[in-house]
Amino acid sequence: MATTIQDTDLFSDESSFYGDDTQITHYEDLADSYDPEPYWVETHPHLLTTIQHDALVSAQPSPPSKTTAALKEEECLPPIGSRRLPRNARGRNEPVPEFLARLPPSTTKEESIGPWIFVSEPDRRKGVDQEEEEDLASFVAKGTELLREFEEKKSKLEEEHDRSGAKSKAPLTRKLNVHRRALEEDIFALARENGVISGKWMLFPSVGRVDAVWKAVVEATVDGELGDGAKVATDAGDRRARGMMIYTKDYEDIEDVRRVLGKLVELELVNTEQRMGIYYKADAFTYLRILGDNPYGLKASLYSSKDVLAGKV
Repeated sequence: MATTIQDTDLFSDESSFYGDDTQITHYEDLADSYDPEPYWVETHPHLLTTIQHDALVSAQPSPPSKTTAALKEEECLPPIGSRRLPRNARGRNEPVPEFLARLPPSTTKEESIGPWIFVSEPDRRKGVDQEEEEDLASFVAKGTELLREFEEKKSKLEEEHDRSGAKSKAPLTRKLNVHRRALEEDIFALARENGVISGKWMLFPSVGRVDAVWKAVVEATVDGELGDGAKVATDAGDRRARGMMIYTKDYEDIEDVRRVLGKLVELELVNTEQRMGIYYKADAFTYLRILGDNPYGLKASLYSSKDVLAGKV
């Protein structure tokens, strides 16, 4: 049976006009800041269980080499025991019901596995369909410089306007809009140049609905009916709505963006009668921390479900 979501269950990153967007900022900050590397580099090698495992392995004779066919057959085998499953994601061959039971977002604690639970489309091959590999560090560094340059231009224009004694801000606004459009174009050109081209539709189901919504998203993702992956926020110790991101490979591939939205509508995860709809955001803007109340005057989201469904995009 399809999952029905009420208007009050879903929010968007553009909803600050109708309410507080602190919650959305919180989840976007978590997405940007979470880094698993320190755990695997600094903590995991020194755990008692890791030391014991390494000692046992070193004491055992090396197994005979395996043929390519044997390795491929082994890859198809299901994982043995939960210790081989990713702590915050669906295992490669893990049955969906077991994954959902193991990591229900409504009760899985942030302190136990981190801020997000992940699922990937099984045939996902990151980077294969992209002309260039993603260079996130370069993009963030150069993108941050673009933002800094805009702020300097903005300050200079505002100072000139104040000195002019003009009563109307219309001339200032027109000048800023020119620089603002150029900034947006430069950011997206830089994103394309560095392979930072993914984006996501954003849902914010209530705690009471998050498990049902996540179940529908996971099943459709695993079946290859949505994007190449999705994630949902874990329990941070409050009752706020949970961020849920449904990713597509390329924010400029509007047909794919529209297809994924259409599936969300089909699953009744998007209410087409809802006043605000939901929003799609390019990851480039997320990495640069461009939120709804940004000082650059940029629109944080790229598309709205209302516009896409109405054929305006």
